[in-house]
Amino acid sequence: FTKNAEAVGIDFISIHGRTRRQKSTTPIDIDTIKLCKESLQIPVIANGNIFSLKDANLLYENTKVDGVMAARVRKYSLGMCG
Repeated sequence: FTKNAEAVGIDFISIHGRTRRQKSTTPIDIDTIKLCKESLQIPVIANGNIFSLKDANLLYENTKVDGVMAARVRKYSLGMCG
């Protein structure tokens, strides 16, 4: 899917590390995010299980994505958002 999306000309892609059926308590699939990053030429943004700056840094270190996105961080770590 990601290679097809890249082929039609998208500028970047955001990848959430879980399927729709998985609950938010399920760990994200870091290996799949990393594989997508390594196989694409466009920027990859990772999402999922980011509750702190430490979580964001660990996700980056393990995947080398171009950015991370957090939806629930304000609830758990107000200091991360400034």
